[in-house]
Amino acid sequence: SYNNSDSLIEKLRLANSNKKVVKAYSPVEVQVIDRQNHVTGLVNGEITEEIPNSAYDSQSETSVIFFPEDSYIYRVVGTDSGTYGLSINSDSDNGNVSFQATSIPVNTGEIYEYAVDEEALAQGKKGVTVKVDKEGDGIFDYQFQSGSILQDNIAPETRITVSGTRGDNNLYTSDVEVTLRATDNEGGVGFGR
Repeated sequence: SYNNSDSLIEKLRLANSNKKVVKAYSPVEVQVIDRQNHVTGLVNGEITEEIPNSAYDSQSETSVIFFPEDSYIYRVVGTDSGTYGLSINSDSDNGNVSFQATSIPVNTGEIYEYAVDEEALAQGKKGVTVKVDKEGDGIFDYQFQSGSILQDNIAPETRITVSGTRGDNNLYTSDVEVTLRATDNEGGVGFGR
């Protein structure tokens, strides 16, 4: 715990061992949001540092919260099409808990919200709830659980089935029904949709 009479070296050691570090890998903006809706991170290209004892560095796309006393939501907003990464590391007197998301597909305006249950992650459980808003309209389309690593390197599969009566040259001579079936691997961002 923090005591104002501690020496500078001790204060720095305490700060270094009691922090959350949130790093984004573009093309996204990351916002850390506390229960009072204070935000630290980038909001529409502008640096915001409303959470107490927090800072945001735009060059490294990193937010740091010293002496965190709250639970947080980590919001990722797509600023372009591509894939993004997200790293959340929490250091405390109880040790280190980390979460890594890599190669997550994103488009402009899409929103991903991560809620991290550090106790569950520390026990090796799926402690991260991910909500996905594909349209960026504030309505989440689906959610899923993840463990300490979320990686989507496997493209979803789409299968097409066409049915109808075929005639000469394999051309359809009746109404045609086309069915699409999409599947994604467990842990994939489209899983469970």
